[in-house]
Amino acid sequence: MSLASGPLPFLANPAYLRVWGTGATANTMRWLELLVGGIFVFQATQSPFLVAMVTVLRTLPLLFGATIMGVVSEAWDRKWIYFWSLMLLAVNATVLGTLAILGRLEVWHIAAGSIVGGFTWTNEMAIRRRMIGEASGPKLLGQGVAFDSFTSSFTRCVGPVVGGTVYQATGIAGAFILSAVIHLIAALIISGLRLPQVRRPMNLGQLRHDLVEGFQIVRSNRVLLAVAWVSILTNALGFTYAALIPPIGLHKFEVSPILVGILAAAEPMGSVTTGLLIAFGILRVKHPAATLVRGSLFFLLGVGAAALSPWYGLAVLLLYMGGLGTAAFTITQTTLVFTEAPIEGRSRVMGIIGACIGTWSIGVFLVGSLSEWIGPSSAMLLMSLTGLSGLLWVQLALVGGRHPAQPKVPL
Repeated sequence: MSLASGPLPFLANPAYLRVWGTGATANTMRWLELLVGGIFVFQATQSPFLVAMVTVLRTLPLLFGATIMGVVSEAWDRKWIYFWSLMLLAVNATVLGTLAILGRLEVWHIAAGSIVGGFTWTNEMAIRRRMIGEASGPKLLGQGVAFDSFTSSFTRCVGPVVGGTVYQATGIAGAFILSAVIHLIAALIISGLRLPQVRRPMNLGQLRHDLVEGFQIVRSNRVLLAVAWVSILTNALGFTYAALIPPIGLHKFEVSPILVGILAAAEPMGSVTTGLLIAFGILRVKHPAATLVRGSLFFLLGVGAAALSPWYGLAVLLLYMGGLGTAAFTITQTTLVFTEAPIEGRSRVMGIIGACIGTWSIGVFLVGSLSEWIGPSSAMLLMSLTGLSGLLWVQLALVGGRHPAQPKVPL
């Protein structure tokens, strides 16, 4: 059976393979760097707050730069923007790895490297995920996006586990050198991409107008507005739990770096399970907007329950169960933008959603501050309960029982 006639026909497209492959490798290294950086900072300072701050520095550029990247990527060649960002990440990891080998790596170096990583993260939604949709084509959009979302979740499993293993075996130097090599390989893969792109001229004098127009597109569409709000609530109040994994694993459960990596991988593994079922067509999304909210609700329930767990194994299980809802959120988040936003403004809308994802930095700052006051587990619980309240409002005010936005492509 050929790939074109199999259950994943989009894999027969070389363009899809390149965009998907580079995303898989680069995203794995992102989560690896987040974990090993967090372990290094916690072991050096014993401060959950400083661990959270390093994560804030990686996500803060996403909050302020993703919308601008959305405008830029509608005019410039998206392939080459992505290529140079991967090259910058390779250089960044090489510098940090070299400092570690020389025994001169300090916490502020990790912080500076996080800022560099954050600037390159601004292109994930507006550039790489848009290219995934373009490479999938309208007939296979749902499956292609689902498979990429499943892969992104899988990288959040693999990255921390590999990071914890390499950190324990070789220290942080080995982790960053590995990241440098992988980012270089990813850049070489994407350099050969051939993918037609819909682009429009960019007038710097029109930048403000273009940004305002993008926000108007979101405001005028209830479904896109729901996507924006759910993205804010889920990232600012849910995914912030990841910043507390190192202190919870090392201090509360007193486990090794490898087991800290497994704890970090539990929720994404649940997302992988659901993502695979959707990508292979075993599960079908009939009402994407409702699925977006319900998946996020299930995720936040899992995070809140895990915060209450007195045992490491139970926390892993509860995070895995919460992750079963994560894939439903991430898949419909991207798909709804493609089905609802006009093609000429699609990158701008993706950039706005990227900025909503960037509110993770605000949430991480808050959860880090709370963890110093009430402890990491209590902070994690309080954030998830607040997120659940907000999602219930979105369900009642924007989604309701009418199931808006039936997909225009098969899911």
